[in-house]
Amino acid sequence: MADQPHPAGSELLRLLTVRPAGELFVGTGYGPADKRAFGGQFLAQALRAAAATVGPGARPTSLHIQFLRAGSCAPVDYRVEPTYDGRTAMTRRVCSYQDGRLTTVATASFATELAGPEHPRAGEPIPDPAALPVTAPPGPALGVPLHDFDLRYREHGDGEGFVREFYWRTAMQLPDEPILHHCVAAYLSDLYLLDTALRVHGRTMSDRSHRAGTTDAAIWFHGPIRADGWNLLRSQSPAAGSGRAVVTATLLGADGRPAATLVQEGLLAARE
Repeated sequence: MADQPHPAGSELLRLLTVRPAGELFVGTGYGPADKRAFGGQFLAQALRAAAATVGPGARPTSLHIQFLRAGSCAPVDYRVEPTYDGRTAMTRRVCSYQDGRLTTVATASFATELAGPEHPRAGEPIPDPAALPVTAPPGPALGVPLHDFDLRYREHGDGEGFVREFYWRTAMQLPDEPILHHCVAAYLSDLYLLDTALRVHGRTMSDRSHRAGTTDAAIWFHGPIRADGWNLLRSQSPAAGSGRAVVTATLLGADGRPAATLVQEGLLAARE
């Protein structure tokens, strides 16, 4: 019997759901059994688990994660530790485990809305990506339900001036649940972001010329995110050396205002 097509959003929403299980939260695995799991899954599920332990008025302000071991398609257990609970700010430490082994360690921070200065007051709307062709990621993405996304890429510059523009949105409308939209942004932030560093040297991760993988990542959230509208993740790599590389990126909403700032470090070591 032929495989039935997945309804748009079915896999993504399942991946972004974590269910309570005693003192833990459990997230669903995804992808081929013989491949390592997509890192964005751990980012998104850790944020979702942490958010489940704070009040509804708190929004995420930052997420930091270290990848200690490669993940698999097995279910993931998340242990959330309430590190700090203040009047307007909260911090959670989130450790993920697969088959009893520690896989990632994350810190998620939340805060209630406070009055304060804002800039930029108005952004220039991002270019309409409708004229760009629908494209696949820069390499294989077997651990990502690509049918749940509309992805488009544009690149310019070369060498140290290389910049990648990654336009994305979900293929379906999402519920008006703010944390869900932040989790989608966290999920997609790991989709070949490290490839930007290799492009500086005229290579791509698809060349398999280097061993590559995210080692740690940080996201600072600046405001609301609408994952079912167009977003632009603009990235470049300021430094690489000693088998490591750093990529910085800014996430812009459709109105051009910065929604998040990202920094990712990863392994980029030449194959012997």
